[in-house]
Amino acid sequence: MCQDVGKISRHIGGSVGESRVDAVEAKVATLLTFDELAEVAREKAERATAGRESWDKLIHVIEQLKSAFSAGEGWISSDSAWSLVGVSVLGFRGIQNSKPLDVQFSQEPGVTVLHGLNGAGKSSFSDAVMLALAGEGLLEKPKGGGAAPLWSPVRLAKGVQRAALALTLVDAGTGNRLAISCTLGAHGTIERRVGILTESGGSAREVDLDGAWREYVLGHSPVFAYAELERRVQTSKDLANYFETLLALGPSFAALDAEIVKARAGAELAKQAWTEARDQALAAIERVDQARQRANPGLTVHAVLVPDLVAEPDSWLSASGLNQIGTVFDRSIPESILSDIRGIADKAENSIVRARDSGDIASQQMNQALAELLVQAGELEEISPQCPACSSNADWFHQLAQNVQLNEALASVARERQTCVEALVSAVRDELAPALLAARAIQLSFEQKEYLRRLTKSADVFQSWSHSAEPGARLRAFEAAEELCQRLRETESESFFTAVIVQTEAALQWKIERALAAADFEKLWRLQGAEACEVGTWKVVAGRLSDLRDVLRARRSDALRESTDQRVNQMLGDSHFSVDSLTVKTTKATLVLRDASGESVELGMLSAGQRNAVLLAPMLASMNSGPFGFLILDDPVHAFDDLRIDRLSHAVASLASERRVVVLTHDARLREHLAARSANYESRLVERNPVNGHVRVASSQSSWNQLLDDAHHALVLGLEEADLLGGVTNLVRASCRMSLDAALREFVVRNSLVTGQDYRTEQIRLDKAPTTAARLAVARSMWSGSGGARNPFDRVESECKPYFDGWNNAAHGKTALGDFAVAEEIKAARTACKEITKLHAHSGQTS
Repeated sequence: MCQDVGKISRHIGGSVGESRVDAVEAKVATLLTFDELAEVAREKAERATAGRESWDKLIHVIEQLKSAFSAGEGWISSDSAWSLVGVSVLGFRGIQNSKPLDVQFSQEPGVTVLHGLNGAGKSSFSDAVMLALAGEGLLEKPKGGGAAPLWSPVRLAKGVQRAALALTLVDAGTGNRLAISCTLGAHGTIERRVGILTESGGSAREVDLDGAWREYVLGHSPVFAYAELERRVQTSKDLANYFETLLALGPSFAALDAEIVKARAGAELAKQAWTEARDQALAAIERVDQARQRANPGLTVHAVLVPDLVAEPDSWLSASGLNQIGTVFDRSIPESILSDIRGIADKAENSIVRARDSGDIASQQMNQALAELLVQAGELEEISPQCPACSSNADWFHQLAQNVQLNEALASVARERQTCVEALVSAVRDELAPALLAARAIQLSFEQKEYLRRLTKSADVFQSWSHSAEPGARLRAFEAAEELCQRLRETESESFFTAVIVQTEAALQWKIERALAAADFEKLWRLQGAEACEVGTWKVVAGRLSDLRDVLRARRSDALRESTDQRVNQMLGDSHFSVDSLTVKTTKATLVLRDASGESVELGMLSAGQRNAVLLAPMLASMNSGPFGFLILDDPVHAFDDLRIDRLSHAVASLASERRVVVLTHDARLREHLAARSANYESRLVERNPVNGHVRVASSQSSWNQLLDDAHHALVLGLEEADLLGGVTNLVRASCRMSLDAALREFVVRNSLVTGQDYRTEQIRLDKAPTTAARLAVARSMWSGSGGARNPFDRVESECKPYFDGWNNAAHGKTALGDFAVAEEIKAARTACKEITKLHAHSGQTS
């Protein structure tokens, strides 16, 4: 913009200069990163007096997400500058074209105005862009009956079953191109939405449009449609949702939130599954117990404990007797147990008897020593006839040799006895002892119980002496073995072991059925128990996330409040409104406005135009920190007066210095102001054929130029048909008068920008002038050209003065009979309008 335009920053928008607005909006945060989230979480953790573990777990999740999330989202960031260069719409809302309506835009900063009458298709165009960018996120939930909304837009054009939208965007920084295609089905819902990223090197790939991209679109929305926003923001909760997106917590926080919700839900489902499986297992075990107790009234098994989720599965199985390790009923008692043990015992008893009957036990025990003595005696040169043991004269050497030889022959008997006794020890330990232990838990007759007592005593005595190191323990063990053999041959043994075998097998089967009844629960516990135990932990972590959200909301709400206050002051400065506070909570938001006296202003007290400005302000404040190099404003001057239009156009022109701003409007005043303020300006006309619904977008001229073109066409028609010339004369002359008025309004806007005068005051001065000559005189007084230069309005008046009376009369409906319009009138008006609109064109403002 030119240096002259800089003068107006001192008075446009109250006392707020654009540099001040830019400085404040620089504080508006970009979308959060995982690093920022982790930093805030660590700050909270360091100050936490309790529950540090939950903060650490939240930080751990953030770090995990950082690694996973960054891998696929690198193509979109706050440093991007995505420009909208192409839009294609087919079958959407009011655009009923048989072929796609294609509209292209420049990447260069500037303003593009799409203007047209109400119903021309402008809102259909902006809605199509937003739907393709954001997807179904803003789709209203359908309501039925009397609650069904009256004004919700119908997405599909009349008579069509499908709609197709397409956008083309270019990132100025990388040169990457993003093509978004969106297909709507018969009910107006999105059937397919795809984004294809073509990098500057030529490689193409599909990208996710529902992750970071969507958060950027919502957090720094490049589309503002007042009608849609007003329809959406009706309650404090709706306002909270609107502000929440502008706080730009972004994809990182959304991913963290989703991950915590997912983890907590998974833990709750795991716990629910664990609880259901536990109840089913206990019920199944109870059914097994009832059936087994009916079949075996005297048999009992271990009570099953109610499991505790935090316990280990093995501990519960062991404590409840549901596993096979270390319990009474490790295995079945074999049917041959009595005959097997009897056989082993009989062999042991026979070996003991044979060894005892074989002779001098003491001699046999000293055989090793005697043998060594025989060897030593044989090595003597001469054997004395006197016995070395008793000093008697005897053939001791010969007798010693005979005894050693005999003892060696009997050694095999002793070894056999040792082997048989050791086999009996093993059988008692491995076979008889478990059977006796099992017998204590089953139902026995009195005689069988007495037999159990005697047999147990004999077995215990035998085992005790077999493992004793006391002197004479071996002989006592042999005696105990013989006693045990006698117990095994008693008449009660048969019935006793039969009862043990039968009832032990029943108990084993009972336990097996119990274990099977608990098997599914055990399996689920091992798979999901750890996750189920995390329910409480994730609940606390979710609370920490809520704390983190509150901190971020508070910090970012302060920045948004300050920047929103500047934009509100810029557009509503004459009302002296200020944004005192802006708070956002999960269920509601509050926006407190104050007037010049410091009194609060209820939102319901705002006019329609003020409400529009208040809703528009925070969105404008968030634009500079987003990744989009374009902005679409649909009907941004709804219910605005001239002052509001002037101030908004100033804000739009400022935004357009760094991005392409597309403004959709029916308001000619906004067109004039934007044309006057914008260094790079273009205007396009949006027209809709009311018969077939076809929409056309074409380059348009200034309003005064269009009026004169229409006047020319009317005059040509009148000249061709003499009867029509009188009828078109007033139309031609009125058009000339209106074109001159339009050019004068454009001059007033430009001149006010350059001179720093208040636009409203200058426009009122012009409007009070009743005639064309008087209006030119007012404009002449406003001109502030360089000294000595001829006032350009002198030339304008000279060109048009011969036609003033006819133009004024036609504008007031007065017809001069016999006085017909001529082409020179149109030519003079066009020359005058060109002369007027060239004024201040050197400043860089073009129409």
